[in-house]
Amino acid sequence: MGWFEGYERKFCKMVGRDIRSDNKGARTGAYSADCSTPVNILWQIWKARNRTAFDAYDTDPRKTMQKAVGEWNEYIEAQQDITGEFIQQTINSNRSKKWRPPSRGMIKLNTDAAFSQNLERTGIGVVARNAEGELMKVWARAELKRSEPQVEEAAAIRMGMQIAWKANWRAIELQSDCKEVVDMINKKKKKQQNNIVIILEDIANMRCLFEQCTFSFVHRDGNRCAHSVAKFAVKLTTNVEWDVCFPMWLQEEAQNDFRGSESDVPKSCNIKFTK
Repeated sequence: MGWFEGYERKFCKMVGRDIRSDNKGARTGAYSADCSTPVNILWQIWKARNRTAFDAYDTDPRKTMQKAVGEWNEYIEAQQDITGEFIQQTINSNRSKKWRPPSRGMIKLNTDAAFSQNLERTGIGVVARNAEGELMKVWARAELKRSEPQVEEAAAIRMGMQIAWKANWRAIELQSDCKEVVDMINKKKKKQQNNIVIILEDIANMRCLFEQCTFSFVHRDGNRCAHSVAKFAVKLTTNVEWDVCFPMWLQEEAQNDFRGSESDVPKSCNIKFTK
């Protein structure tokens, strides 16, 4: 208990409040005192505790707190539009569809793209999960350019395929919330944009490299994790890749996707996160 309380005191000193007090709506700087941030703090403490207990790693409590608060603030900043900025997303079909885990032995890669008109930057997010709902890998890529939304959505799918090939995944499902692009790939809709033709040809050629490769549409409600990563990527100055350890906000978004699929998944199937 003393070990944990030492961490808690450090945290309270940093954010200027007691996380055990009932101070609804309190804020310290850009830090929001909602229930999600203490959860992120506790997650970082737990990981630090494991490193100390099992790896004999000398953990600095202050650095642990700074990392947890920093990660959460980055996520909050990425989800909020700055003054005068509009982050555009592609228009989706009104038809709702939940996220579902892939078949056993397959990897599902959810993709999304976003771009900022003011910053003239494009962000792409790719989230890979297995049949148990476990996060396998996550990528966030940023580029300084402007392009048509459908072109970037197709580029996100192509990027997912390239990542899957490098990871030696040969049975994959690519899922996007851009129905127009998915229909083009599945040849349910004719190619109309010249700028997208080359990307679609690349996708068709790479498709033959995999033992199994399918493409499906999911509504935004079932693509939250990739959506958040794409918005996060817009403001990055360098590409980011996560595997093994994932930020708490990523895990929460993945959990939200998975919760939406609970009615379609056996009760014995619970989401897990690699540590």
